[in-house]
Amino acid sequence: MARTNVIMVTLIVLIGSFSPSSAAQAPAPAARPNAAAAQKAARQAKSQGDYKTAAEAFKVAQEDALASDDKKSSAQAAIEHARSLEQWAKTDPAQQNRMEEAVQSYQHAINLGDTDQQASARNSLGVLFLKQGKTVESIQAFREINMDNIEPSLRFAYIYNYGRALEKNEDSSDAYSQYRRALDLQPGFTPAIESAFRILRQSSPPNINEATELGRKLVERGSGAYTAAQIHTLLRAWNTTPQASELLTVLVQYYAAASIDIGA
Repeated sequence: MARTNVIMVTLIVLIGSFSPSSAAQAPAPAARPNAAAAQKAARQAKSQGDYKTAAEAFKVAQEDALASDDKKSSAQAAIEHARSLEQWAKTDPAQQNRMEEAVQSYQHAINLGDTDQQASARNSLGVLFLKQGKTVESIQAFREINMDNIEPSLRFAYIYNYGRALEKNEDSSDAYSQYRRALDLQPGFTPAIESAFRILRQSSPPNINEATELGRKLVERGSGAYTAAQIHTLLRAWNTTPQASELLTVLVQYYAAASIDIGA
């Protein structure tokens, strides 16, 4: 019996303290998934419209990647976390109070991400500020993006968003310049076409020469149908301005290019 007690004491020393009740305790909780697994789960939830689960999983991925000193992965997860929060709030207005958390996640990406991630986060942050009515903060976010370093496939959208912020700030001249820049890159981008012609329609006196030049350029680059609709709107708005007839040349150019019978 004494020998048995010695063996038991030795085992307790080796494996740690033991109590009879420990064997009946609930199993330990599962370990947190690593960043890659968390991101995979988050994307799956997001694709299914479960933005709450997606936001929570991206947050886990953000923190786990940071703990592993994987700054790029942490930055990307932070961007996705913020976007998931925005989507969640869009589908459930009760979650609007989470937008400050989204701002913090975008800032996290700006602080840790590479050049492309920083630009992406600043663009998304600028749009979020614009939605919140924080025009000055929105403009500042866009101004910190080096647009010339952005891939053209994304640059036109970033520039367009910058134009939106400027227009909201009643800086119509600079906003129009940004819309024109966006159209130089993507002439078929209808939101920029509409925004550019909206500013022209509001110009006083009517800037007919600029409207005609823009219209001709867009028709030449294949955006005739939507441009023609904008020209018709200008003709109605400027019907008392004699020089407005110059805009008809844009319609003639479009109809000729499209091989449409004007009298049809």
